[in-house]
Amino acid sequence: MGNILDKLFLPYLSGIGLMPVEKEHNFKRSGYCYCLAPTEGRGYYWIYPIDRWHAIAVCDLVFYRDISFLCEHPASLSLGYYESPLAHLICSRKASRTENLIACMGNESIHRETFQKNMPIRGVSINLLPEFYQEILPTKYSEDFQALPTICTRLDGTGTIPEVEQILKQIRASKPTDHFARMYYEGKVLEIISLVMQWGTNELMVHAAHEIPGKDLEALARVKTHVERYYAEQIPLAHLTRLACMSSSKLTSYFKRAYGLTITEYVQIIRTDRAKRMLLDSAKGVGEIACDVGYQRHASFSEVFKRITGLTPNEFRRRSKL
Repeated sequence: MGNILDKLFLPYLSGIGLMPVEKEHNFKRSGYCYCLAPTEGRGYYWIYPIDRWHAIAVCDLVFYRDISFLCEHPASLSLGYYESPLAHLICSRKASRTENLIACMGNESIHRETFQKNMPIRGVSINLLPEFYQEILPTKYSEDFQALPTICTRLDGTGTIPEVEQILKQIRASKPTDHFARMYYEGKVLEIISLVMQWGTNELMVHAAHEIPGKDLEALARVKTHVERYYAEQIPLAHLTRLACMSSSKLTSYFKRAYGLTITEYVQIIRTDRAKRMLLDSAKGVGEIACDVGYQRHASFSEVFKRITGLTPNEFRRRSKL
């Protein structure tokens, strides 16, 4: 029986030309790091196998030419937070955000994939073999964990679990040494799984007991569209309640149930996504961008931006230029 590194990662990495990096040059200080030849592209693919059955992976790659390869999908479960170009490849539905929470099941299939020239391939994921999610989790904790694959099928890039996304960002940014890495990463994986299970259980209970009527879903869609259009303005809740023809308590409750976020959280995510584009595509200062996306105080913008992305605006801009 092979381990997760041999089964899930090594065939794929060799197929796209990634080569192992010497331990002293591994910037993550633990696990295994792979890089492209300088003539082929830039960036890295990093893996930390926690044991034989589950691992963490972080990638940040750009190829200098189109790369086409055969991709094997052994039986496995992956849950990751991916930037939109990679998210669109992974998920058949169009990912709606700059970064997207997506789960996918490997099913012993093989298909051809293509990474286009200069396309950013960025993401962070936890990866589980069937022995882990079918046997170890149910045996060690509860038989309820057998529902994990079913729950994960709902994470298709169209929804969000902010707490899970935050932990994945922490994993992406962290650099524990070998002495502490296993404890750190194993704890993060278990925390993610418990949050996904709780989210799935809550969602099933809510949908079973309280389906949102069609006319109310239409009203919520109007509110969502209005927020997306006027995200940079201060939108009074009273205005949104009039738009939806709902009380404030009903609107806030239904919005959270329908989209998995409060209205405030949704506004913050939209503002952060717009700010990320400005940081990448313009020379504007952070204070000017903060004002453009609706913040009166630079500090408030930086605080929200770091909470959502795991980086300050300046760190995000510097990272994009590496």
